[in-house]
Amino acid sequence: MPFEGLPWPTRWAYGANFTLTQMPVAAVLFDLHALLRQLAVGTVFAAGQVLRLRRMAICLLAYAVAPIGGQALIRLAGGGVDLAWFRTSSMHALLLAVLLIVLAELIRAGQAIQDDRDGFV
Repeated sequence: MPFEGLPWPTRWAYGANFTLTQMPVAAVLFDLHALLRQLAVGTVFAAGQVLRLRRMAICLLAYAVAPIGGQALIRLAGGGVDLAWFRTSSMHALLLAVLLIVLAELIRAGQAIQDDRDGFV
């Protein structure tokens, strides 16, 4: 069935599904741009880096589970449900989120070491 043939509530549900799945990607790219800007000037162990990496991990987790909410919304609107909604991109996002959390902890530990080194007289 073409998209134009769908009832308006179903169209809106598909639009909301698209928004739910793409907003976390935009947030990750925004934070990645800021992270790379900070790395370009040489601030690897800045306090904001840890928060930025954790925020990116949360956005990736949201990206991984967004298809669940989107497909539930489409089903509530009366549309058909995509039976293949859990894609490998969701698994990749979960794996990358775990790696970002580990990287955030490594940077936090490096920041503590750098602060300790700078405080040593």
